[in-house]
Amino acid sequence: MENTINNLNNIISKFYLSIKSDGYTIISNISDININIFNKQPLKLLYLEGNFKILMILVNVFIFAIVFYYAFKCILSLYSSTNIQNIYLFIIKLIIISILSINSFNICKEIIKFNYFISYFVQEFLEEISNEKMEYIFLEDNISSLDDFFKKADKVSLNGIKDLIVCSYIIFLIIFLSIRYVIILLCVIFSPFVFICLINDKTRVIFDYWIKIFTLNLSIQTINKVLIFIPIISKNENDIYFAILIGSILIMYKINKYIGEVKIFGKNK
Repeated sequence: MENTINNLNNIISKFYLSIKSDGYTIISNISDININIFNKQPLKLLYLEGNFKILMILVNVFIFAIVFYYAFKCILSLYSSTNIQNIYLFIIKLIIISILSINSFNICKEIIKFNYFISYFVQEFLEEISNEKMEYIFLEDNISSLDDFFKKADKVSLNGIKDLIVCSYIIFLIIFLSIRYVIILLCVIFSPFVFICLINDKTRVIFDYWIKIFTLNLSIQTINKVLIFIPIISKNENDIYFAILIGSILIMYKINKYIGEVKIFGKNK
């Protein structure tokens, strides 16, 4: 029985070693989102003069369609009692929303910059009070320190369980943060069209959903700083560090689940 457990532990340990070398680096690269995201693909491609003009043409077509629809409703109102939006109010809203739509990338850039400033301030504060670096890659040394604890305690099976949970932790973070990265990219790319949705009360719900998803995914950056702060400052507490690590995973899962349940009408499942 003991040989079987040892063999299982060896398999899990090899699997852990195979993914941890690059796992923490990948996590560090995609966890902190700042304005440099605009210098990377695909946003860098969109910023090229030719592609940006094509995007603006599509935005203008979308605006023209809204104007055409409003004109059509005005004509129908002449033959029915249908109430329509005041034309002067419509024109003012259209001008403001068109300006917001054309400058949507810059607006998103400022939102990302502000969010990064908040997360950076939190990171600096946590590093100041703990004298530790608040980065995922530094978790590797802390987790590795558990090996000596399990070996000294002769907890062979627990060592395998530890490696398995840490592997799950790394894989989960890579998947979770990758999805978050893609969502933020999509929010920026579709932002010109989302701002246009403010023109109508019925389509405004799309903008409300967009801003909620965009800000929630950005705010996770600050929350993550706090989540990795707890395991890092607890690195000397070998007896409870394992439980703290599992707790961090569960909290991250709950956050991911909450964002996944955000509905377009602002209600949870």
